Amino acid sequence: MLFLLIGLAAWPVFVAVNIAISFFQGEGSVVDLWTQEPKRNLLAGFLEGYEKSALFAVFVGVIAAVDFQLLSKNRLTGFVAGIFIPLFCISLAFIFYAEPGLVLHSFALTGFALWMLYKIVDIGFRLRRTN
Repeated sequence: MLFLLIGLAAWPVFVAVNIAISFFQGEGSVVDLWTQEPKRNLLAGFLEGYEKSALFAVFVGVIAAVDFQLLSKNRLTGFVAGIFIPLFCISLAFIFYAEPGLVLHSFALTGFALWMLYKIVDIGFRLRRTN
């Protein structure tokens, strides 16, 4: 379940983080573009990005599942469970970009947003185990 959730949420979270970053940096033209661009073109671009990022989303899902099995079983390591997700996202910026500083903030924030989603699932599993 965690594998699918993180894997399916990777691209929408990445898009949402980048839209939020551009909006808060004063590039409101991104939001204005939505009103001018036909919705079918926006949806087609989103789905194309979803397909192209599928391999990376699978890797993020696998890392989330492995991390969950390794770190979330006891109280001590449960506090840092999920840390491999942002580390993996940050490492993607260093692996695939010649100048990682330009995209590092978006990859890092995506990793931390996926980590929050991971922790919500982790807390749900912990509550279910105690009852």
